[in-house]
Amino acid sequence: MEQWKQEMRKMVADFNLPLTEKEFNLRQAVLIGTDISSADLRNADLRKVNLHGFDLTNKDLTGANLSGASLIGSNFNGAILRDANLSG
Repeated sequence: MEQWKQEMRKMVADFNLPLTEKEFNLRQAVLIGTDISSADLRNADLRKVNLHGFDLTNKDLTGANLSGASLIGSNFNGAILRDANLSG
């Protein structure tokens, strides 16, 4: 299992909540070299996140908040952006 998944699962376990019922805030995160291909990004808080060059092909970003995120060179071909906030 990827390290970030293990860390998230540990944080959730501390609260005794199933992973699907806990929201994670990635606001202003630095994701350089991070593989997010299997991440569920629906309703994700990605404000001011650096997503330079990320491949978001066919990702479901429904309801995601990408306000102020840096998206230079990112690939959004086929991405679902319904109700996503792309301002700033």
